[in-house]
Amino acid sequence: MSNEDPMSSQEFADYIQAMADQSPKEPFRPSVFYNRAGQLFEFLFEDEDYYAEWINPHLTVYKSFADNRVIGGEVTFVHDLIARTPNDG
Repeated sequence: MSNEDPMSSQEFADYIQAMADQSPKEPFRPSVFYNRAGQLFEFLFEDEDYYAEWINPHLTVYKSFADNRVIGGEVTFVHDLIARTPNDG
């Protein structure tokens, strides 16, 4: 255990901002992330601020604050969906 004094909230925020400012800036690339433990796919098509809109227990979409376009989303309980999908061969 450390003997250092804990950071204040502002010190922590400043520390995180300084780390972000030092990180290399790479161009955005659309991405898909699979979380096996959470049984979900998360995907982002564009680098914009967004809000989440729940559609049903398996789908949440991410919409742009600027114009409400769908720019990503999350599909959950993937294994359950696959198990319920008929096998076509």
